[in-house]
Amino acid sequence: MSEDAGEDAVLSLLYCRNRKGNFDHTALHLACGAYGEPHSLTVRCLLEGLCDSSISHLLQQKDQDGNTAMHHAARFGSPDLVCALGLDRLSLESRNLVCRVMNSEGKSAYDMAYEKGNLWALEYFHEVFSEPSGE
Repeated sequence: MSEDAGEDAVLSLLYCRNRKGNFDHTALHLACGAYGEPHSLTVRCLLEGLCDSSISHLLQQKDQDGNTAMHHAARFGSPDLVCALGLDRLSLESRNLVCRVMNSEGKSAYDMAYEKGNLWALEYFHEVFSEPSGE
């Protein structure tokens, strides 16, 4: 199997939705704590080897409440979990796209971290927006 075919196969699995309870979560949503305990190692494994554009697109996928994996990580996550999503790998343009996605309540991942007092996530967001992109 070629490397591109392998990534395509992984992506097709990552885009599958868990319709349990009609929450419409992807594997990435679940790994970030959408339906239970967050797992940073699982997030790293899910994203390992994917190209930056694939990661950016996955991080923009919304559940039925409009939350992305980043929303869940920012709300519930440890520093490891938020870092595992790999914003620092993305171009500044992609970082902006991912972090400015609004949920059904009009809140971004940054807003969720602020509301929940997740200082690690807030600090991380400030760091990745003050560094040059991975390009």
